[in-house]
Amino acid sequence: MKKKRTIENVPKVAFAPIHDGKFEFTPYPSCLKAVLKHLGDVYPYHYLLGTCGGAFRMAWHKEIWEGGNVDLIFTSIDPLEPFKRALDAVGRSFDLLWNSTRTDNLSFFPNAIKQQYLAEYFSEDAALFQSKILASIDAGVPVIGFGIVGPPEACIITGYGDDGETLYGWSMFQEHLNPAHDIEPGSDEMNAPAGIEDNGYFRQVDWFRKCTSIIVLGDKKEIDTAAVYRKALEWIPVLTKKTELHHFYNGQKAFETYIQKMSDDSEFDVEDRGSLAERKMVHYDAMTMIAERSGGARFIRDIANHPSFASVKGDLLKAADTFDETHKEMGAWWEVAGKIWSDEEAQIKATADPKARKAFIPHIRTAMEKNLEATELIESILEKL
Repeated sequence: MKKKRTIENVPKVAFAPIHDGKFEFTPYPSCLKAVLKHLGDVYPYHYLLGTCGGAFRMAWHKEIWEGGNVDLIFTSIDPLEPFKRALDAVGRSFDLLWNSTRTDNLSFFPNAIKQQYLAEYFSEDAALFQSKILASIDAGVPVIGFGIVGPPEACIITGYGDDGETLYGWSMFQEHLNPAHDIEPGSDEMNAPAGIEDNGYFRQVDWFRKCTSIIVLGDKKEIDTAAVYRKALEWIPVLTKKTELHHFYNGQKAFETYIQKMSDDSEFDVEDRGSLAERKMVHYDAMTMIAERSGGARFIRDIANHPSFASVKGDLLKAADTFDETHKEMGAWWEVAGKIWSDEEAQIKATADPKARKAFIPHIRTAMEKNLEATELIESILEKL
């Protein structure tokens, strides 16, 4: 009889406000938070969002409307740096494997970068992936997977069946995909789950060809919170002021390109619904990245309240307030477009509407200015420290 093992009561992850009434928009810190909470190691989402850099990122492909702009791997020369930073910030060792047959989201990185930072993690051995997942689940530790359900973003593997041929877990995308609709990796569609279990977990089969990577959590060690905070502060100006990374514009340059694209009516073919849907998605992802400054503000307020930063507390609180102002500008979209949160067609139509876009552009520009202002405050704080 084939073996099955499921870890019950792992906290759910979702884009809906199920977490103390707050939205969580970036899958990796949300999934890491849920796994750690299950293990009795409680960290708030904004701590993980801040330490992985997701709270301060902004990326835009130099040439196309790229749906992957929002992916954390495009925040650093080392594609793994955001993931490593968050794990270091919680004092966890880890074992990472990258499926070398699934490098589609690495196509934007030069081969030299992939060899420098990723070569040691590459494997095409499905049995190795499976054995590591099974060992972790058998030990009661959920695994973080990428790309198993939906795009190559994080999910939680909470169990396995059929000796590991089937996986169970949580994905922030599972409720947005038709379980009967299974699409090959590399296509324009995302991998839907094979089904949903009674406890809410997704069920996925043929999972290896859909998986880009896995992170298996290891031992826990003590952390120096002040050192974590200092390291995170030092990274903020790099994230917000660098101009480009390989095929992407970053930071302020990404804001400028976002404004340019939204201003250009020729970018929006009203006769091409597929193209408009793509542009709507990229536009919404850009708003999401900017809106995550809200978590960044909470993160910086935590730093301000740490005794090691008492000498710059006032400056940190001012920086936090300014990042909050950056985030709040994104709420203006719903004033311009209307309260159309659950109406996909209305959202596409609003994105295509020149009047709506051009009414929103001043808010993007203000967010860009506030983002720079907050960054310069962080730089002055680092000088004082």
